Amino acid sequence: MNNLRSLVSDGAISVSADVGGTFTDVVRVDVETGDVVVGKSPTVHHAPAEGIIAALSQTDADLTRAVRFLHGTTVGINALLEHKGARVGFLTTAGFADMLEIRRGSWPPYQLSWDKPKALVGRELCREIDERIAADGSIVKPLNVSSAVAAVDALVADGIEALAVCLVNAYIEPKHERQIVDLVQTKYPDMPVVVSHEITRRYREYERAVTTVSEAYIRPKMTEYFSGLADGLASAGFGGELYITSSDGGVMGLERAQRQTLRTLVSGCASGIAGAASLGVSCGYKNLICIDMGGTSFDAGIVRHGVAEMSNESEIAGLTLLLPMIELATIGAGGGSIAWVDELGGLNVGPESAGSTPGPASYGRGGIRPTFSDAALVSGLLPDSLLDGAMKLSTQLATDAVVSEVATPLSMDAREAASGVVTLIEARMARLLEEITIGKGHDPRDFDLLAYGGGGPLVASTLGDLLGITRVVVPRHPGVFSAWGMQTLDVAHEFSRSEVRVLRSTESIGAANTFAELLVEAHERLESEGIQEDRRAVMRFVELRYDGQEHTLAVPVLADDESSDTLRERFESMHEDAYGFRLVGDLEIVGYRVRALGSLPKPDVPEAAAEGSLPTPISHRQVTHRASDTTAESWPVYRRESLGPGVEVAGPAIIEELTTTTVVTPQRVVHVDAWGNLILEARP
Repeated sequence: MNNLRSLVSDGAISVSADVGGTFTDVVRVDVETGDVVVGKSPTVHHAPAEGIIAALSQTDADLTRAVRFLHGTTVGINALLEHKGARVGFLTTAGFADMLEIRRGSWPPYQLSWDKPKALVGRELCREIDERIAADGSIVKPLNVSSAVAAVDALVADGIEALAVCLVNAYIEPKHERQIVDLVQTKYPDMPVVVSHEITRRYREYERAVTTVSEAYIRPKMTEYFSGLADGLASAGFGGELYITSSDGGVMGLERAQRQTLRTLVSGCASGIAGAASLGVSCGYKNLICIDMGGTSFDAGIVRHGVAEMSNESEIAGLTLLLPMIELATIGAGGGSIAWVDELGGLNVGPESAGSTPGPASYGRGGIRPTFSDAALVSGLLPDSLLDGAMKLSTQLATDAVVSEVATPLSMDAREAASGVVTLIEARMARLLEEITIGKGHDPRDFDLLAYGGGGPLVASTLGDLLGITRVVVPRHPGVFSAWGMQTLDVAHEFSRSEVRVLRSTESIGAANTFAELLVEAHERLESEGIQEDRRAVMRFVELRYDGQEHTLAVPVLADDESSDTLRERFESMHEDAYGFRLVGDLEIVGYRVRALGSLPKPDVPEAAAEGSLPTPISHRQVTHRASDTTAESWPVYRRESLGPGVEVAGPAIIEELTTTTVVTPQRVVHVDAWGNLILEARP
């Protein structure tokens, strides 16, 4: 069995928590029955654990009954974005101290002006040491121990709080980096040391260096956060397994998370897309455009054939990181995104956000600038209370903010200005979805749109209309869906080695020695995480490109004896799918990758209750929206709980529930599928 019932006994629960920029979401799943209870509370930025405990209190979760706790956080990415990490010293091979400043030596395309992002480590904290290893792993110049000790001493004297070490070609032979670790731990045992070969074994020295520095930059803060989380849970009686979610759609144990904190950067968003893939497979929606609108940002990703699209290199906060991540596209367009009029009279929304404190003007916590949430409230899309009345919103404060900052400068009335804010942000979202579909050769009409987050269902129907998507899916408990998605994850680790050479026509890649070494490492890691052999799975990939190309495609290797001809055909098929053409010539191997998975028990996707009858609206609201034929129309409002399988409601309509509000435009009809998902179908 691989469902939650295989965990333990009566009364046991599994808990997951997603700490976002505005809200903290919690999901409690009963192990025996599969029942889900959700909680939502404003994020406490100075003490995120307080927000978790507040949200947990809404679910009546007794942590003494919890067999596992899964957690995703934005603490790491916020530290990078806000440049609030540790003071890091950087140690590298002689002649390479400037590579963090030089970067790739390129200017971003299509930009006439560019402000180069500030390096995490200033040049004054970069030191060189005398050593050199060749690209084949041979020792050209042994490590000069005295130069290494002197460099470390100088950095410690400069007040560093963590040390990052990236030696040239350490990805192929890490001997010198290991020597440095021993030296530092002997002389400065409390100094956190991050060495590049423990973070990534891929080539490209700048990318490897900045990934190493980023890990050192956030590790002290993240280690303290994770320790505080573990202590807080323990004091509340939790004695189960604690897992931290990762950006590649997996989880890892606490000890591993404290050594690979960089893997947690976009773990909440990744959990949502991984959960969407799992839900889609269970319910028959295998090609999905996933959208998550929270309080700070709008995130989107793609699921094809039941698998979330992945990337092995991502750019976050201007930093190029060699880390496996679920592919995400993000813009500053959340519920707290602030609307403003520029000096030329143009309306803008975001990227600045009001966050959870003070929050939108309608929250009544001191915010005076209008946000998307305020505009949605004024235009009639949002109710005047959230969380089933637990959080009251002030329509008057929202109206005052919209009038002061938007309506008056643009000579509009409040509703017209509010509708304009909503329309603008919807247009920006639609453009982003076009970039991740049409921009990559996909037709958005071949996908279903899955919407979640506190604001995703609010805009999903309109986005579906704009992109010509036939079916929009709103899952159960959409406002905390990313937290639910954590319940569907497995332990995941990735191992890689760079090895550049031409693919020979006679070889069997699956039998390569490099793969054998990676597989040993993968099984040892899963063993250390307590994953039994019958719950392990490994996937092998080889990174290939045409000779002369710069970038690669990760091609699956399905068998030990797979021929190079079979591998070439698979690569060329993938290349044609991605870029529209094939080439003649040699193929080049750039590296090997192994993804190791440890299967964890998961909640079933329960079927919905018996068929319902046509519900009666609980109220009607005046709505001003681009979908309306007139300035304001009366739209019926329904409770989601009153909608069951077999019921069909024609738009326009508004559907309210605990964690979100779903807007159904006049171009759509809504019904409920067998699993309780809302399905918003385009009218024929």
